[in-house]
Amino acid sequence: MTCGGGSEAADFAFCPRCEARLAPAPATPPPQPAALEGDPRPVTVLFGDLAGFTALSEGLDPEVVREIQAHLFSEM
Repeated sequence: MTCGGGSEAADFAFCPRCEARLAPAPATPPPQPAALEGDPRPVTVLFGDLAGFTALSEGLDPEVVREIQAHLFSEM
């Protein structure tokens, strides 16, 4: 059930009145995988969520925040 579109809808993929598809979607080739260089290596990722860190860091100088982070990272 379409409204007919009209001549003004010729440049649209969907009818601006009833939203019916006017033309098939253009075919796009699938993306090519990126070429990998080097050798794959396993990695370990560690995530730490510091409760209240944002509120704490907003009131401190960046140098002090960096010192706190360095201490925490050395403990981890």
